[in-house]
Amino acid sequence: MTTINLKAYDVNTLRNAAEAYCYEQQDYMSFCKDYKSARESGSAEYWGHKQAMDRAYDRKYDSASAAYDKLLGLCALVGADLLTVLRVEKSIRRNSQYHHAWERSAHLGCSWYWQGEYYGQAGSEASYIKAVSAKW
Repeated sequence: MTTINLKAYDVNTLRNAAEAYCYEQQDYMSFCKDYKSARESGSAEYWGHKQAMDRAYDRKYDSASAAYDKLLGLCALVGADLLTVLRVEKSIRRNSQYHHAWERSAHLGCSWYWQGEYYGQAGSEASYIKAVSAKW
């Protein structure tokens, strides 16, 4: 069994990297939808600005890729599971989008209780670290 050092890293750094990746990926996917639609329709919007749209596509892809690489590196550095970090962050984002507070345990296969920075409960960072730690 792996021992987890609960003071090993700042949770907010990992959460910020996960959030940045989520936003970059969302931006890239929405641009891809518009790009594909304009390209397949053969519209003047695409053919009139083909080079600019291709460059924008490359920039957004590179940005999303860099955010992923940063998150992957941070997860490897602190011993966190990448997929679990993304699941938890997306769950927190979805919950805050609908203005709910984390008042009950999220069922992630372990006893995990996260109330975030709003409540300032002692142990919330420790439980986050425990939830996202890679289980070998």
